[in-house]
Parts: sequence; C-alpha cells; structure tokens
Amino acid sequence: MSVLDRISSYKQRLSDSLWFLPSAIVVALLLLALGLVDLSSAVDVRLVERYPRIFGASAESSRSMLSTIAGSMVTVAGVTFSVMVLAVSQASTQYTPRVMRNFMRDRLSQVTLGALIGVFVYCLIVLRTIRSGDELFIPAVAVAAAVLLALVAVALLMYFIHHIASTLEAGKVLWSVAKDTLEFIDLLFTEELQEEEETEPIESCARWADAEWQAIPSSRSGYIQHLDMEGLLETADEWNAVIRMERAVGEFVAEGTRLASIAGHAADAIVTSGVNDQYVIGTYRTVFQDPSFGIRQMVDIAIKALSPGVNDSTTAVTSLNYLAAVLVRIASRRMPATERRLNGRVRVLVRQPGFEEMLDEAFSEIRRNAWNNPRVLQSAVGALELVAHAAKSSARREAILEELEKFRETIERMPGARGECESAKAHCDRVRGLLAQ
Repeated sequence: MSVLDRISSYKQRLSDSLWFLPSAIVVALLLLALGLVDLSSAVDVRLVERYPRIFGASAESSRSMLSTIAGSMVTVAGVTFSVMVLAVSQASTQYTPRVMRNFMRDRLSQVTLGALIGVFVYCLIVLRTIRSGDELFIPAVAVAAAVLLALVAVALLMYFIHHIASTLEAGKVLWSVAKDTLEFIDLLFTEELQEEEETEPIESCARWADAEWQAIPSSRSGYIQHLDMEGLLETADEWNAVIRMERAVGEFVAEGTRLASIAGHAADAIVTSGVNDQYVIGTYRTVFQDPSFGIRQMVDIAIKALSPGVNDSTTAVTSLNYLAAVLVRIASRRMPATERRLNGRVRVLVRQPGFEEMLDEAFSEIRRNAWNNPRVLQSAVGALELVAHAAKSSARREAILEELEKFRETIERMPGARGECESAKAHCDRVRGLLAQ
C-alpha cells in the first residue's frame, strides 16, 4: 500500500477515535504552560508594576487559584465524558448502533474534552513552579493565562451542552450521516454522467470464465475498510497477472477465506502477502470508500422508526428525504469501471455495488416495513421522483421504474385508508409518466 493511502487510512482512524485530538490538545497546553513559565521569568517584574491588578497575585493566592481551577476542570471533564457516553448510548438505542462513530468523531466533543483535561494539566505544570520565601517566583503571565483558559473552557462547556442536546435530534443525526456520505461520493465518483451515456460498468465475468483462478486467502478477519487500487494494479502488473476481487470494500471477510483470486501467476506466499498488503481490514465498516454504508445507516434509522415499539413515521420520512439526497448525487455520476487497466492491459477485476444495488438497499427494507403506513410509502415515492429527475440514462430510469412498481404493488395491498392509498397510487402514476418521457 502506498504511503498516501496509508496516511489516508490512519487519518480516518484517528478522526474516528475519541483520544487523538484531546491528547493533542493536552500536549499543546502542557507545552504552553512551560513556555509561559519561561516567559514569566523574563517579563514578570515589568508586568506586575504596570498591571498590578492583573498580574499582582501573591504566591499563596496563585497556588489557591490554580488548585481550584485544576480541581474543577477535572471534575467537569468527568461529567462531560459521562454526558458523551450517555448521548452515544441513547443514540445507539434510539436510532442504530451504526451511528455511534458519528458521535465519537464529533469535533466539538473532542475539543471540549481535550480543553478541560488540558487546562487541568496546564494548572498542575504552573502550580509546581511557584516558589515562596527567599527564592520567591510567581509566573504571573502563566497564572493569568490559567484564568483566561478556564473562562474559555467554561464557554466551551456551555456550548457543548447545547451541541450534544441538538445532535440527538433525528434530523441532525441523519444530516451528519448524509453529509459524510455525500463527501465521499464526491471523492469516489468524480465524473458527471452525460445524457444516455452507458451508466453501469460492462460485466466482464464472462470474458474471464475460462481463466484458471487461484484463491488468495485473507490474512485476517474483519470488514474491508480501505483498498489501495493503484497498489493492487501495480502488484498485478509486476506479476503479469489478473487479480479478481472476491470481496468488495465494506464486506466482511474471514481469515483464511478467499479475499481475491489471481490468474496468470501462482498464488504463493509472496503473492498472498502482496495482495493482503493493499487492503485495510478492521472491526467495523466505514463510509471512507463505502458510500453504501451511509445508505445502510439511514435505512437502519428508518426501520427502527417504523418498528411497532417506536412507530415514528416522521423520522422514517426524514430518513427517506436524506436517502433521496444521496441517491440523487449517485444517479448523476458515472460508476467506476469494473475492469481496471495498467499499461493498456486489464489487471484488476473490481467487485463493487452498482446503482441498482444501492437503490435496492435504500428502499427494499423500508418498503417491506412500511407496508401499512401510507405516509411513509408516499414519501418513498416522492424520494424516487427526486432520483428520477437526476437520472440521466435509460438504464437507471428503468431501475427506478422497477422500484416504483414494487411500491405501487405494496400500496395496492395496503389495508384500509382508501383515500390515502388512492393519493399514493396517483403519485406513482405521475412518477411513472415522468420516467416514460
């Protein structure tokens, strides 16, 4: 795997962690404390004479103030951590466990936790430098800065309480998932699809059906989080072989089972190690190279909202709205080719979901769970209408039409609520007419 891909993978893991940014803030404040103590030894006398009310604290009062700030900060940090855990637990229960990492990745929560612990560490460092008696030394600049840092930490805490409450709202959770998904769609599907252009990659399995494929086993178990395609191409070119992916990014692979296959070269230990090195396999899915995971999270939220114990149609409708936003973006983009070439020769056969698979994943489970909810079914038809407006090829419009017909069949079998059923069927007919144009 290339250096850039490794950096991208590590960066994604660090952004998902709850320790890295707080630790960096703590280290920064520790260094700030040491720097301000050194600065105080050079400028304290002049500052105390010019601004006695700000920098004129005695050794005892400075110790007392720093001790108070340090004690309060570490106490509040514990409360903040408890609030974060409670919010994550509630989101996991109310929506889906898949959104937990969105809360752990939240920048404001990480900054607040790091600031509170960092101010505590800052006060400890400054506190130990204060001396009284014959060797009197009071780092006045550092002590004054501690008060300022404490005020900043309190302001962060107040905003954090507001922020953590607002992030539990269903619309905010779905917006966060959709935002991340759209961001990575733009990175993965960079080319706009032209009118009536071929939308899906040409299926190449038949061309390689007679090849002698040898299995390349996975060296570990987990979800495929990242794949260095350039590295895989170069690896296949180096061996003058063709590599076929057996598991797509986002799928689970077990240790010892087939991760990929190779034709044109023996699947020896060197080949197995070289191919495995191009994959990052972890314990959970990420949206980094897997936009389908973003769709999966929004579908899970909708299904949870439609469960008999929750019965929250509004959240399900909101999920459909954001699913439409994601699918509209996908519908207008060209899918990457399944045959990847290097130096004019096919080197990698890619396994990846197409537009039809992502459309089915977005709507099939919601359709089955909303069979007696006319409001949600009509909202789903409205979402398909938005996607239909964005679809630029007959193949994708045909896939949308097939999905629309499934919703119409579900609506026709729905018991009761005749007026709402007729309205939903009329909506289906309008979308069908749009797709026929």
